[in-house]
Order: sequence, then C-alpha cells, then structure tokens
Amino acid sequence: MARLTGSLAILALILLGCSTAEPAGPANVPSTVVDDSARTVEKTTTTALTTTTTTLPPVLSRCVEGLASRYPCANVDLLADLSYTDLGGIADADLVSDLWGWTDPNTGREFVLVSLARGTAFIDITTPTEPINLGMLDVPARGDLVPIQDMKVYADHAFIVGETPGHGMQVVDLVRLAAHDAIVEVANYDGFDTAHNLAVDTESGFAYAVGTNTCGGGLHIVDISDPTDPTAAGCFAAAGPIHDAQCVVYHGPDPDYQGNEVCFAATEESLSIVDVTDKANPTVTGRQTYEGVGYTHQGWLSEDQSWFFLGDEFDEIATGDNTRTIVWDVRDLDDPLPIGDFFDDLPVTNHNIFVRGSTMYQANYEGGLRIYDISDPPAISYPLLGFFDTHPSRNSNEFNGAFGVYPYFDSGVIAISNMGTGLILVRLTVNE
Repeated sequence: MARLTGSLAILALILLGCSTAEPAGPANVPSTVVDDSARTVEKTTTTALTTTTTTLPPVLSRCVEGLASRYPCANVDLLADLSYTDLGGIADADLVSDLWGWTDPNTGREFVLVSLARGTAFIDITTPTEPINLGMLDVPARGDLVPIQDMKVYADHAFIVGETPGHGMQVVDLVRLAAHDAIVEVANYDGFDTAHNLAVDTESGFAYAVGTNTCGGGLHIVDISDPTDPTAAGCFAAAGPIHDAQCVVYHGPDPDYQGNEVCFAATEESLSIVDVTDKANPTVTGRQTYEGVGYTHQGWLSEDQSWFFLGDEFDEIATGDNTRTIVWDVRDLDDPLPIGDFFDDLPVTNHNIFVRGSTMYQANYEGGLRIYDISDPPAISYPLLGFFDTHPSRNSNEFNGAFGVYPYFDSGVIAISNMGTGLILVRLTVNE
C-alpha cells in the first residue's frame, strides 16, 4: 500500500486508536463463523471403469453455489476466519496490513505472521480449521501504533519493519516460537528508523528495506546471513524512492547477469532493474515506465524469471477501469518491456501480487483474493481459477479488504490479511 500521507494518515491513526493489552498466550482461536459444511465429507467420482471415493479435508465452510459462509467465492473453500480480537488486536479500531508465512523445517508445521496496529501476531495454522494464537510481538515503541508493517522470513527467523518511528527491523527466533515457548526478539537493527516494505533474498542472505528514512527511500541493504547480528551492507538511492521490490539471485535467460543478484523495483512511476551484486555500488541495468502510470506499487517474477507481473495502485482510481496487471518481458535486463495489460472483470484496485508455479495470486483490496492461470504469460489472457471476496459488501477502488496474500504453504492453505476483519485462511479446490 502506498505510504499514508496527509489526511489519509490522520484518518488511519484515528481509526487505529490505542492499546495497552499484553500479548496473548497460546490459545485456540475460535472461528468467527460456524457452518455445518465444516464437517469432513466424501466425494465419489465415477468413470466408465472405476468408482473412487476421496475424503475431502475439513473446512469451516465449503464454497457452494457461489458462497462460503457470507463470502462470495468460486473454487475456494473457507478454512478459518479470524477477527482483530482473535488475533489480539482492538475490536473495530485496528488495522491489519501485511503478512508472511513460515514452515518449520523439522516438523512441517505451518505458521502465519500477520501485522496489526499494535504489533505482529503469530498464528499456528498447522490445523487450519483450528488455528492457535501464540501471542504478539509489540512494536518497539510501546504505546504507539503502526499503520503499516511488512515482514519476511530467512533462516528460521522473521524480519519485521514498520512505519512507527523507532521501529527499525525486529528479528524473531521462529524455532522457539514453533515450540510454543516464547516470542523472542533476538535483535533489532537500527540502521534505519522507519520502513514501508522489506524484500529478502533467501538465496543470498541479504535484506532490502525500502521506503525508509535513509538512502533516499531506495534500497537499504542489510546482511542477515547471521540473523542475530544484522549489519549494514549498502545503500542505493540513484533510482529514487522505491515502494517495493523482489530481489533474487538471477537464474533467468539473460546471459549477461546469470548468477548476479538483481532487484526488480517498483520505483513509483516505473519498473527499475538494479544489479545489487556489488553492495557498495549497485547499478540500474534497465528502467522503463508504462502507459497510464499512476503509482507503481509491487509485482512478482514468473518462476523462470522471464516475465514480471506488475500492479499499479492508483491507475484504476484515475481511469475507473477494471483491475489492471501490467505484464513485462524481462528476458533482457537492460531493456525491460511492457508487453500488454491484463484486465480483470471487477472495478477494484490490485494491491499485492505473488506467483507460485504457473499460478498468480492477487490480493485486490475490495475484490479479495483472485487466482489466475499464467501458464502462458505472453498471451495476456489468464483464466480465472478461483476467487474469494473478502469484502462482500461492495466492489470499488477504495482501500478496504484484502491487503496481502501468502500462497506458499505446501499444505495448500492460502493466508489472506483482510483490512476490514483480520486473517482469513482458504484453500483452492480446483485440483481436489
């Protein structure tokens, strides 16, 4: 989400209120909605030769005739619906922003980290219909509230940044969290004060904070190879303020950069590609704007690193058009090219985009979660595999509803941070 400024920031802070509650201890979180379809059911498939009975996993509410509980849907079942208070927040006065996930490599158990105004909630979703709230890590400046936080995971540690003055980058030991032992902040990097977003290259062990009060809002580079001792590694301001980025060790088709570390950065009015291999001297390899630019927000690479799917946060507001995703050919890192616009059928703003395999997941504010088949990226025509509307009261280009989505759990659970309610867990059913 774009940084809150002026009257929007004041309105957000008024809505946030204040909290003096202590972090919650481990507790089973009651689901907000109870539905008879939560019971495990059997599905019988008959072919000319065989009859197969498959036991479907339990859910809170199956998507039947376009609804799962109160939510419009297609091919997506509801597993859990957690409110602000379920997460340890303040009823009707909180703001859910971003989230991320972690899987314990030793046990396979799955956890969601989700940002609220007063801190970060940690939820064990190993049994997704019976999530467990493990507690909350407050923002560093106790008593203050944070409008936006972002977090990523590396080497079984969570790295959390936020827009509250004095926040820095919190580091949490997730192994102790998995033991339901304690939420332990093992370090706090203070090389910057505030930050809007955080990218982590899990292959290289470097973090890239953007929208900070340093480096002109560009890339503030931190070596996190030892998570308990994060150290400053570089600063890049030449491309101007960066709203978000994806940073990777490059294994794509451009032979000039294979093996280098590269960031694909949303630089407010353009897509910039930055070679960050030399942390002391990052360089822009290519930069390009596009027609109808509003505010270049965020995007994600295809898994072969040939294509980039970009969301602009303000273009739908300016034009009144349906949700637009700008598709880029990035096979030549010196010359990124926008090759076309993909339009959804809803008049809402897209926010955060992620890709897993040949599937694209979009958290589209009032449009909720939208899931597309992108097996043919240059076609610019992507079948809708499923959707889950987390803001059923309306579809407009306002900033309500689905803020973030995490689609990387091996269990198939998809986590959605929903600004209007809390945390929603769902599962795509097209392959069941």
